Amino acid sequence: MFKKLLEKQDEILNEWIKTIDLDLDESEIKYQFSKLYDIVIAKIKGENINEHLGDFVDDIIKYEITPKEISYFLENLIKIIEKADLNLESNDILIINKIVYSLALEIYEEFKEKQAEIIQKQLKTIKRMEVPILKLNSNTILVPLIGFMDSEKALSLMRNILESIRKEHTLNVIVDIEGIPVIDTEVANQFVRIYRGVKAIGAKMVMSGITPAVAETMVHLDIDLPIPTRANLELAIKAFEDEEI
Repeated sequence: MFKKLLEKQDEILNEWIKTIDLDLDESEIKYQFSKLYDIVIAKIKGENINEHLGDFVDDIIKYEITPKEISYFLENLIKIIEKADLNLESNDILIINKIVYSLALEIYEEFKEKQAEIIQKQLKTIKRMEVPILKLNSNTILVPLIGFMDSEKALSLMRNILESIRKEHTLNVIVDIEGIPVIDTEVANQFVRIYRGVKAIGAKMVMSGITPAVAETMVHLDIDLPIPTRANLELAIKAFEDEEI
């Protein structure tokens, strides 16, 4: 059966490509769907298609082609094969149908997995962006925080700070929390852990930018931070320069 499909490959591909309406160059459409046709043949032959399938799905993600569109194009392929002069038995047609529909499902599953991986990578990138670390001078790094803190973000923050201290041979760390709208007991405990981690590797840390609203909340919750604090970034920098900390 697959020999007949190979013999008529050019004819079938040409007819198939006529039905494919995508915003791509014709040469790229022919290249991509020739690959997909090869995957169909390999699956009919019972070969392992995982690697080829992964490469194909990478490409359709890049070109923003959806699994739904691929399923539609594969349905067209079945119709073209049925009309082609291949002298296939009815059982052969049933087998091809089953294999092609199975392939459409595999493409959908592979697409979902790769999309999930992409989303996770993007989330990690966003989280890294949420905790930027800036080098002020040879001895001091600044960590300006914006938004709400949670345990995961605090853990990522501590790892990034400790890694920066190691890489930059930093002695001083300023954590500026002016952009943090709320500090509760749990968030305060996270900052204490970061402070202890910084001290454990021989560096110093000061917290700057505690707003009046945050200070009032901390008093209300009876939060007593063992971390040196300064009202603003300028005073925090000066505290290190004057060796007050």
